[in-house]
This record gives sequence, structure tokens and C-alpha cells, in this order.
Amino acid sequence: MHICIDLITREILSVELTGNNEDDASVGIRMLKGEFSRIKSFKEDGAYDKFEFREVLGHDVEQVIPPPKNAVVYLSRKKKPLPEYLIQRNETVKYIQEHGSKKWKEKQGYHQRSLNEVVMFRYKTISGGGVNGSYKRKSDN
Repeated sequence: MHICIDLITREILSVELTGNNEDDASVGIRMLKGEFSRIKSFKEDGAYDKFEFREVLGHDVEQVIPPPKNAVVYLSRKKKPLPEYLIQRNETVKYIQEHGSKKWKEKQGYHQRSLNEVVMFRYKTISGGGVNGSYKRKSDN
């Protein structure tokens, strides 16, 4: 089960139940369609460290996503500058290489994402522990 919450209001924005055959980043792209303009910061685990997901999030979103331990700085193969999402990722890789993952997580407030676990518990309590189907917050329009 995938849950997207607003860390400030604790509002559940969307929930989707999937099988094990889909990666988190693909599900995240689908779940957040139409919500990207509202997102200022995205905090999640390394399963979302996919270039396609980072690109869809866009350059205006602070991307607090840890790269894998063996991550390297991505260099442009063309003469045009790197997109902002790769610049953000490169800065993360460099910081972790210099200061360590623990320091990066503290600096970024990365552990706020554990609120998802609280929301998951709340959701399961409301639904009686069983989950099926999907939920998408209705637009305010």
C-alpha cells in the first residue's frame, strides 16, 4: 500500500494498493498526477531515486530522496546544462560522500517521512486492518 500525506496538515492525499510487480517510483508518478503544483518538498526512501520520478517531480520541489550507497555524481553527456533534479541529486550524493548518510538525514529532516508509518497505522485501524482498492482525495474544485 502506498500513501501520500501532507506533512504539515497530516492529510492523506492519495492511497493506492498495488502488487509487488510495480516499483515505488512508478506508482508515485501515478499517485501524484495533478498534485505536483502543490508539492514543495518530497521526502521518501531510496526506492524513489529514479531519474524519471525526479524529473516528473520537477525543479521546484525539494527532493529529499537518498541515493543508493554506490551512487555517483551524474555528468552531462551533452553540452547543455544538467536539469535541476539531477543537480539536486548530485548535491545529495556529494554531501553524503563528504559527511555521511546520517548527517544528511538530520540536515534534511528526512525522518519526518516516518509520519507515513503513523498514517499507515491510522488507515489500517480505520479500515479494520484489511486494505483493498484505492482512494484518491477529491479535488477542492
